[in-house]
Amino acid sequence: MADLSVSYAGIKLKNPLLAASATETKDAKAMKKCIDAGFGGVVVKSLYGSSIAISRKWHRPRFQLLNWHPRSTNPLKAPDGFILYSIEQGSQFDYKEWADDIRRTRDLIGDRGAIIGSIMAGSMSDWPELCEAVKDCPMDALEIDLSCPHMKEVHAESGVELGADPDHAAEIVKMVVEAMKFPIIPKLTPQTANMVQVARRCEEAGAAAITSHNRMMSLNIDIDRASPTVWPCYAGWGGPWMLQYSLAWMAKLYPVVKVPLSFTSGIWRWQDNVSAIMAGATTVQSCTAILVKGFDVVKEWLDSINDWMDKKGYSSPDEIRGAVFENMIPASEIPRHQPGVHAEVDKGECTGCGWCPKICLYDAITEDEDGIANIDPEKCDGCGMCWQVCPSKAISMSKPS
Repeated sequence: MADLSVSYAGIKLKNPLLAASATETKDAKAMKKCIDAGFGGVVVKSLYGSSIAISRKWHRPRFQLLNWHPRSTNPLKAPDGFILYSIEQGSQFDYKEWADDIRRTRDLIGDRGAIIGSIMAGSMSDWPELCEAVKDCPMDALEIDLSCPHMKEVHAESGVELGADPDHAAEIVKMVVEAMKFPIIPKLTPQTANMVQVARRCEEAGAAAITSHNRMMSLNIDIDRASPTVWPCYAGWGGPWMLQYSLAWMAKLYPVVKVPLSFTSGIWRWQDNVSAIMAGATTVQSCTAILVKGFDVVKEWLDSINDWMDKKGYSSPDEIRGAVFENMIPASEIPRHQPGVHAEVDKGECTGCGWCPKICLYDAITEDEDGIANIDPEKCDGCGMCWQVCPSKAISMSKPS
């Protein structure tokens, strides 16, 4: 069996999976469940500064699943492209309650998992207060949230406003690093022109690791009411749909940033955890999968990752970190206009649904008298759209000549 342990920001973790700062880490009891389930550590639900204390109170209800269509015959077989649209913000605890809960958490879990705190300020004056409130907590590291997707709606200097500006983000990281004894880990926002530049400035300011990245701000509209759905304001937008977007940012950061990276936003299957590590992550955080599937999924992930690594001959996550770069080239170097590539139909599998001729923009697909698709290789451009939409998987692509 592979050794899944990793070193992250100076912390030895039994495996790279972390429970993200979310409902699953809202208090000591919940964090114990995370560690019991198999997570290598927890990132505590963020303690919010006094200037945004209103965000410690949660709207009810606060979760909505968009594009959510589980099978009625097997409700636990959930779709994997849905959106978690939500308005839950910071921890419900004040400064003292939060610190006391961290102590309870350490008593409950002992040394079975890492505790990574998380703080979020609504103004520059909040940061010293927050540091003072948590400085003596029995934590292994401290994540600082520079990225909450909807906090600008509460306070002008919070959330993505901080994380999008490299100098401002670095100023905060430097301030917190100098005030604290813990390794400091800024959590970045994808809502910026260049997350790589922000990460580099945070690293220069003393960050021990970087978390990439939080969710995005969004708005879902009920057109019959001309109103936002569920709650009348902007909300966070995350879930499995974000995976490929998040992988791209991780891959951008990995060659440039020297400190360890933590991946979050988009994890749903065990394979997603592996993909995140292959893109450069040292640790992988998850939230939505736990909210929707429950804690049992963690053991399923770990067992599957172990089995896969054994079959592939890998002994450690270190061996696959950044592995995707061995097979990536610049877009300017990819093969283009390869001759001989066109779609082909397996007529025995075609059901005659009529989908592919309707969408072919090259007029290459016709139907015979039975409705079976015919593809003219001379007209086919080889774009692959019919291959992708075919519900019966009757279409394949030929190889270049």
